[in-house]
Amino acid sequence: MKIRCIDGERYRNAFLAGTAALERRREHLNSINVFPVPDGDTGDNMVFTCRSIAEGTRVSRSLAETASSMAEAAFSGARGNSGIIFCQYIHGLARAFGPYPRVDAPAFAESLLSAVPFAEEALHRPVEGTILTVMREWSHAVRRISETETDFAVLLPLSLEDARKSLRETPARMDLLAREKVVDAGAQGFVDFLEGVVEFLGRGSLRHFSLRSATAAPAGSHEHSHGDEMPSFRYCTEAVLHGEGLSRPGLIGGLSRYGDSIVVGGDGGRFRLHVHTDRPAEVMDCLSGMGRVSFQKVDDMKRQVEARNSPLSTVGLLTDSCCDLPQELLDRYQVHTVPLTVSSGGWEYLDKLTLKPGEIYTALRETVSSCPSASATRRTTGPWIWPTPT
Repeated sequence: MKIRCIDGERYRNAFLAGTAALERRREHLNSINVFPVPDGDTGDNMVFTCRSIAEGTRVSRSLAETASSMAEAAFSGARGNSGIIFCQYIHGLARAFGPYPRVDAPAFAESLLSAVPFAEEALHRPVEGTILTVMREWSHAVRRISETETDFAVLLPLSLEDARKSLRETPARMDLLAREKVVDAGAQGFVDFLEGVVEFLGRGSLRHFSLRSATAAPAGSHEHSHGDEMPSFRYCTEAVLHGEGLSRPGLIGGLSRYGDSIVVGGDGGRFRLHVHTDRPAEVMDCLSGMGRVSFQKVDDMKRQVEARNSPLSTVGLLTDSCCDLPQELLDRYQVHTVPLTVSSGGWEYLDKLTLKPGEIYTALRETVSSCPSASATRRTTGPWIWPTPT
């Protein structure tokens, strides 16, 4: 069957199929994750992001309306470096699809190309040989092929070969990947997603595409671990910031004082930020001076890498931040610590991560704390010691 246009329903169904394909490959993505740090969670983050988008999208026959809803869901559910980049790409597509109730192949190709710079602008220092490279080269392939082929059922399978070629070449573009003899995990995830979309177009039905829960993967299920080097910074820190007069370049410049791997997604007075840092509390202080922080997350990458590559035991040790053990002892025994949420003066903080112990006394009369959620616990421990619920 020829497919001459894509409307909102077909766009969302294709996204569901891509997400299902990504789910099937999540453990492989985790196992080859070496960039920007070898913390083994690229598959988890990309699946969590795409599953959140799939579940949060309000479907309409109009492509513009569905894409707009998908972009909103992407902002709320993005997680990790690759997840936020993918979120920004979805935002760029929503902008490009704005005038269209449905698109033909040439309009689709132009929309893909216009979304790539939007994703690239989110990064402090874009690196070649990553998901961005494959996005860009695949988009150019779609436009080139669309000049002579307007049937999506032919166009997308042909363009997939270019995406695969770009993926195979990622080690030649990044020394770290060449050294570890792997392709980039985020780029692999993007190609896996495209393969699911192409398979859906061939079948014409979602019957064979099942989505599992986007929880952490079973312990011990990694195929192989790569990358033994410790990350340059300890904490993967994320936040959502609201405010007037905010700009992406200004936010990126402000965060650059605190670490690296900076990604700033969003626009219009609302941004989702990602940075690797040793000073998450100072990052949050900086952001709170610019606007209102409505979400924050801090993951201990050092502990994740240790538990993934050099676990001390098959039994994991987990506590919350009330334990008050010295950091030296926590590090010696690879203890996973889940922070309590502390509310003070209308703001929320993560105990001992974005709120230092001494600071809590200055606002003690207004302070309320709450236990960590189950999802925060799973995210802190990672897939190594927290099995997937059945």
